[in-house]
Amino acid sequence: MKFIYTSLLLCLFSIGLFGQNYTRDAGIRFGNGLVGTYRQFYKEDKAVELFAGYTNNGMKFGGIRENFIPALTQYSENFRFCYGYGVHTGFTYTNKHSVLYREYRYDWFFSPLFGMNGLAGLEYTFPEVPILVSLEINPYFEFSLNRIFFMQMLDVSFSLKYRF
Repeated sequence: MKFIYTSLLLCLFSIGLFGQNYTRDAGIRFGNGLVGTYRQFYKEDKAVELFAGYTNNGMKFGGIRENFIPALTQYSENFRFCYGYGVHTGFTYTNKHSVLYREYRYDWFFSPLFGMNGLAGLEYTFPEVPILVSLEINPYFEFSLNRIFFMQMLDVSFSLKYRF
């Protein structure tokens, strides 16, 4: 409920803030867990996005280098295709141990992880308010003690961000 009230307040107070040159945004990504993001543009079509969040009984932290291309310009000038790559690290706390898709159960244990991310998506920036939404595919692979090697090709997520 607090999230809804906060979102409404941000929308109401940001109505008069259009027409600015945005260089950064922050928001929430919903998908395989709940992830907070912060993105900083260093060129008009290039950015670095940092993220941290809860996924798969653990936490992940990382960064992605992103590139942007105008897309669907016949419908609106506010659509952009984004793609990029990055790395992440984190940990899981689980009682499952998986080797070659066979799952074993043991006592609960802590497992650090390291991996690489990809990103491909479509984002839309609202012209009247500094809010953007995006639909993304985030393929990744990672190495950890409990799964040795894991690859996720279709991690689909939805993002809601505030630009400032």
